[in-house]
Amino acid sequence: YRSRMTASVSSHDSVTCPQHLVQDEAKAFFVKMVGDYYRYIAENAKDAKLEEVKMKAKQAYEEANAIDLAACNPIKLGLALNFSVFNYEVLKDHAKACELADNALQQALDKIDELEEDDFRDAKSIIELLKENLTLWKEEEEGDNQIDDFEVAGFSASLTRSSALNLALMPSYKGRLPGPTTSQDSVR
Repeated sequence: YRSRMTASVSSHDSVTCPQHLVQDEAKAFFVKMVGDYYRYIAENAKDAKLEEVKMKAKQAYEEANAIDLAACNPIKLGLALNFSVFNYEVLKDHAKACELADNALQQALDKIDELEEDDFRDAKSIIELLKENLTLWKEEEEGDNQIDDFEVAGFSASLTRSSALNLALMPSYKGRLPGPTTSQDSVR
């Protein structure tokens, strides 16, 4: 199934921005999504294909990042989040990932007080994700990248901090690790 899906996604090799997207926000969103598209392909690509999609993702993210949007714009913040994750996970450029996340975070925090309530809520959740990633990445860079063994529904595992963040951010966990569901489970 995975190879069939990878082939299907990879067959759409060229993604170009429609000419009618003249507004900066719409164009930034579209180009960011192109970067995301190639980043996802990179997760399963190998050799020359991997290098090709990494380059295309980087070009798209850089193009979207060059579009002038307000520091607290959710599209700008989402771009910073995804571009920094791309640098960290795909390019393995941890310093660049931290720099992107930190710059976006500082610029947003400088302007956060100027936002209306609805805009504040939109920006706040992405700002929190940027903070969490930055904290985890800096801790990993300091060499403290192992969480003590923990028990999840009877399964003991040692995870890196970024793996734990991914687990905690999964929708079914709603930001927390699962615990015992019955009184019998808690007796174990």
